[in-house]
Amino acid sequence: RSGCWGEYCRCLGKLYDEKIAATYMLRVHGKEVACNEALLHAALPDVPAEQWQQVWSQIEPGLIDGIMRYLYSCEIAVSLATLADILKASRHLHLNHLQEACEQILLGQLCPENCIGWLKFANEEGYDRISKFTKDYVSQHFLKVTFCREFLELTFAEVLDVIRQAGDKSDEQFYAAMSWIFKNEDT
Repeated sequence: RSGCWGEYCRCLGKLYDEKIAATYMLRVHGKEVACNEALLHAALPDVPAEQWQQVWSQIEPGLIDGIMRYLYSCEIAVSLATLADILKASRHLHLNHLQEACEQILLGQLCPENCIGWLKFANEEGYDRISKFTKDYVSQHFLKVTFCREFLELTFAEVLDVIRQAGDKSDEQFYAAMSWIFKNEDT
């Protein structure tokens, strides 16, 4: 961001920080959040004002301030630890730009050590784009993935699913199954 738009966002961020122009008090998780009613209408056009409390109460308590700051300034701190919650909140609030940015961050951070966890997240939460990309990633890096803790901690049914999705890699699939069996022979 640069120029007028960047300055505009910085000014809105200051308004939020200093609770200036707060025309609406949102009560969520026992906490009061001062915000601007016009901004909420503009940011969440699909959510009627009478449903704001209900909608915001479904957001993780620790994210409310960050999401509100994003509505004001178009800035939010994202880490791998908060990525899943911010992604869910952005989808819930129909903040498409934030959701797309989070998806791009997630896809850029995939590695053999975390791809199984993100695949499970995507499947459980219904993120089709992330699921497809992650399945392709697992297939492309199958052997590396099978040596990682996340793979070895899968249930038998989950291992079968991952092995099936790997495509035609019979030797790698055999070694993956054997390493999982040896790791889990006591269970």
